[in-house]
Amino acid sequence: MAKGDRRCTLIIDLSPCYPDDCRLNCYAERNGVGECIASKVGSTFNCVCTYDC
Repeated sequence: MAKGDRRCTLIIDLSPCYPDDCRLNCYAERNGVGECIASKVGSTFNCVCTYDC
């Protein structure tokens, strides 16, 4: 399997999660796309970074 064929996710510890900071951190660290996502209803949002691995 060549690099970039798989997608990986990484949770970046940003509390609270701000969408702009999440996107910038994810792009800077992994050249990926960051989104603030709650793992379950009512929980705090985490910055989830999706990138090619």
